[in-house]
Amino acid sequence: MSSHEPFETPTPTVIEGNTEELQFYNSLQYTDSVVYQFVKQCQAKDWWNNTLIIICADHGHRLPQTGKKADDFKIPALLLGGLVKNKQVVIDEICSQTDLAPTLVKTFDINNNLFKWGRNIADPTSVPLAYFSFNDGFGFVQNKKYFIFDNVGKKVIEQEGNIDASDLKAGKAIQQLSFQEYLDK
Repeated sequence: MSSHEPFETPTPTVIEGNTEELQFYNSLQYTDSVVYQFVKQCQAKDWWNNTLIIICADHGHRLPQTGKKADDFKIPALLLGGLVKNKQVVIDEICSQTDLAPTLVKTFDINNNLFKWGRNIADPTSVPLAYFSFNDGFGFVQNKKYFIFDNVGKKVIEQEGNIDASDLKAGKAIQQLSFQEYLDK
């Protein structure tokens, strides 16, 4: 099972069509159905009320095409389980996968000093931002603005909002620090 090419599923096709986009949607429909079945099985267990299930993509996808490269990196995260008290909350602010751990440890009152690459998204004083990288470039997203930087061309290749030199410097700094930490391990 995968929502990656070639988009094969072990069940009959639900969303018909031979285009890449329709095959992608069909694979997502299959994934949704399997996750639904898994959650339903979990709900029947004694441990459900003490459970938190976190589902987060490791990367985005170019489909559906929007004309904005930054949209290719948007991903959902689902927090499900008996521990989730308000089940209808949608957090629609800028955050990153790296924010999940700091948010959870703060929620459960655990030492948060271990996670320097993220922030507690429930903290109203934290600055919403997301950094993502790709082959020879990176993106930096903040409230009402973002940019994508091409390391080969050494230039911004896409932007929205008012981007200034400090934004570019911050994005480059995150890239350098994260790469250096990886190399040091």
